[in-house]
Amino acid sequence: MKKVVIITGASSGLGKELVKLYFQKNYSLVLSGRNQNGFEEFKNKENVDVVLGDLVKKETLDKIEYIIKEKYKRVDILINNAGVTYI
Repeated sequence: MKKVVIITGASSGLGKELVKLYFQKNYSLVLSGRNQNGFEEFKNKENVDVVLGDLVKKETLDKIEYIIKEKYKRVDILINNAGVTYI
């Protein structure tokens, strides 16, 4: 069974580079970020789940939790790369 990695802030910058690295290593990926365009190259890839949204919103966290519980049952690695936005 493939290892499962969650990467937050995965739609750009360092997060996106980490996505590429773990994708090449054949991990199952659960990705979160706010920029939909940042996920285009991973759209419809097997073993890649994308949650578009901000981690300060409960619905975003609920979606991530649902994917983990229903599909993977575990997390092997968490890379918490989400930034902070001031409004």
